Amino acid sequence: PNLYDVDKFSVPEHVDEMIASCAQAVKDGDWDRHERLEYTFIHQKIAKLPAHAVVLMHSYSKAALYGLKVLGSLKVSKPLLERELKKRAREKGEWLVNATKLNWAQITNAKICHSFDEMERSLVALANTAKTLEKDRQEGESKEGEHSKAPDKHDVESTSPVTNS
Repeated sequence: PNLYDVDKFSVPEHVDEMIASCAQAVKDGDWDRHERLEYTFIHQKIAKLPAHAVVLMHSYSKAALYGLKVLGSLKVSKPLLERELKKRAREKGEWLVNATKLNWAQITNAKICHSFDEMERSLVALANTAKTLEKDRQEGESKEGEHSKAPDKHDVESTSPVTNS
């Protein structure tokens, strides 16, 4: 399926600025400012994705900023999160650990996945749902005789992407 992690759209020349912005958001809680900054750097890449693309996001507010339809909300279990946090601390630093903890805690209505395999199966199922929705939309337009409209992209909120960003 066309599954994308929003973090994979990072622009290398803005990495330091994004890390500083994320660290500041952890301190002051102003995630809107951080999300708007990220949006300025990557929104055009997301806009060019295929119609049935599924983009893993970190929050409903980020999905809304990009105009994405939310298909579902997933997060890993607490023990899996703790294991991932240790890995991220070694590889990326404390700023990412703190941001990941906050993202995880803020998502309260998500399906809890107890393994990365379960997370992956859930994501694939949601991506297939996106494909089906796009196909149904296109068939509906054909029956109505409408010209093809700009495709809708979809979002799955995830605090722990399968791609290990």
